[in-house]
Amino acid sequence: MLEPPTRDISSAFRLPVSNVFRGQGASIAVAGRLCTGIVQVGERVRIVPGDESAVVKGAFVPLLSASCTLLSLEIAINVEEQSMRWAAAGSNVTMHLISVDPVHLGIGSVLCPTTDVVPLATLFTARIIVFDVIVPIAAGASVWLL
Repeated sequence: MLEPPTRDISSAFRLPVSNVFRGQGASIAVAGRLCTGIVQVGERVRIVPGDESAVVKGAFVPLLSASCTLLSLEIAINVEEQSMRWAAAGSNVTMHLISVDPVHLGIGSVLCPTTDVVPLATLFTARIIVFDVIVPIAAGASVWLL
């Protein structure tokens, strides 16, 4: 039997943004899966790339019950007599952010702590496998990554 993957909660908080939409009131909501770390309501987070930050107003964490029915918990709001004010690595979350201009948020942005910012890369090495090659790709060729 396979064991579930371990959740890396000791590393810095990292949330790649997979969706951005208008939240309730003046907040902006972002969705994604927490890769590492823990995030809490009230925490200030940094949006990378860029020099913008935001404050976590709340977060929605979908959960499955033992009977595989979908439950939902709004962090900082009582649901099913439970209250959560944080989310940990491995969780799929939708976080409501305040004090941020929506222009600075986009799919592919990463949220991280203001004290441990994700380093930006200008160069990287990749091994690419291409099936059904029409035009061969030679070493040093330029490619577009989408």
